[in-house]
Amino acid sequence: MPATVIPGYYTPHPVSRPGRTPRPPPRPNIERMITAEALTKRYGDRTAVDDLSFTVSHRTRMTP
Repeated sequence: MPATVIPGYYTPHPVSRPGRTPRPPPRPNIERMITAEALTKRYGDRTAVDDLSFTVSHRTRMTP
């Protein structure tokens, strides 16, 4: 099975060069999410969005 790249995670690499130390193992069970707070969007003098805050939890499915 090929390795999977997950942002914020890394795979420990073997020590192959002098002076190089192994990295610690990745942190398990981290819930990734997005949090945005107090967003405002303006078009010229018009405010389209004012003080919008939201959180998207791990494994939340967003549909249009």
